[in-house]
Amino acid sequence: NQSYNKQLQTLMDEGAHVYACRFSAAALYGMREIDMMAGVQPINPRDVLDFTIQAYREHALVLNTWTL
Repeated sequence: NQSYNKQLQTLMDEGAHVYACRFSAAALYGMREIDMMAGVQPINPRDVLDFTIQAYREHALVLNTWTL
């Protein structure tokens, strides 16, 4: 709703991975998994910590947003 799709698509085209929390998408916006744009991977809220630890170990750049 804030024109982020184009920026996200550009990032994904360049090899970035985009994950979206199922819980926050449903709770904040009423979105279902099928409502997310192609290429965005819905995840369980408990997976967020796992991804954070993995990214830290790989020295990866991580951009976190509360509501994108």
